[in-house]
Amino acid sequence: MNVIKTLGIGIAAIALFFVMMAAFTHGNQPNLEETFEPQIPALVKRIGEWDMTTFMLIMTDDGYAKLPASSKTLFDQLKQNYGAVVSTGQPELMNHQHYSALIGTSFTTATYRVPVTFEMQQGTLRITLVAKNDEIKLQGMRLL
Repeated sequence: MNVIKTLGIGIAAIALFFVMMAAFTHGNQPNLEETFEPQIPALVKRIGEWDMTTFMLIMTDDGYAKLPASSKTLFDQLKQNYGAVVSTGQPELMNHQHYSALIGTSFTTATYRVPVTFEMQQGTLRITLVAKNDEIKLQGMRLL
């Protein structure tokens, strides 16, 4: 009888642990509409400057480190072919992921598809943003 009672208490403790972890993870997720979406138009305008110094400021360290060595040449070509950003359309959330940490920093990533009107033509940007320590940075982008 003691063995069954001890086993029952152990199983209940494990189940309670997983329920608490799920509540902690879910409770710390930011509201995507309030966190990311208001920042997107200003961020896209900065992307449209096609300047390496600007990218260094708006990107995560990891994202900036992954830029190819030919980025300066590519940005010059994009500036010639597209020009600056004139306006942005409604961002469409493609996916998001929240990473919770009991020790360390929790963060959320979100990928959006954003229609953009440039000076010379239309385009769509796929941007991946990271919210960490009350700061939003660009992790990566692709002009579609």
